[in-house]
Amino acid sequence: MAKKVRRMESKPTNEKRKGIVYKLMPLFLIVPIFAVLYMRADISKRRFIKHLAKQIPYLPGRYFA
Repeated sequence: MAKKVRRMESKPTNEKRKGIVYKLMPLFLIVPIFAVLYMRADISKRRFIKHLAKQIPYLPGRYFA
């Protein structure tokens, strides 16, 4: 009778989960800070930030091409 080979399941281990959490932690801290700063900014600064955010996709091509 042939032996059955058990395959390793690809469930994330605690070490992988910790690594993911530590990599995403700066994002979890930075996003709320920017949200609060945006909400506290006056209308002209909000308008500037909106226009700057619209240009973000084109910035790498403009400066690094």
